[in-house]
Amino acid sequence: MDSVDPVTGVISNTITLSGQFSFDPDNWLSGSGDLGIRSYQWSLISKPAGCLDVPLPPGEVVTIFTAGNGLPWSLEIRPGRHRR
Repeated sequence: MDSVDPVTGVISNTITLSGQFSFDPDNWLSGSGDLGIRSYQWSLISKPAGCLDVPLPPGEVVTIFTAGNGLPWSLEIRPGRHRR
């Protein structure tokens, strides 16, 4: 991830999750014209050992980290750096 300063851990870009292209296949197959998703609940399904959960609010688009802030050192999303 080139948007994280390797020394300070400060991010230069806001990091978000978006479910805007998610849909319920049953609704798509029935041709209802409705995506079928009205409630989004984000969760981490896999994370490195020792990393803490990041609380994620519900919503179609969720901001995880805002540009200009440092990442918690408990997270390991910087390439080439492994904390043990």
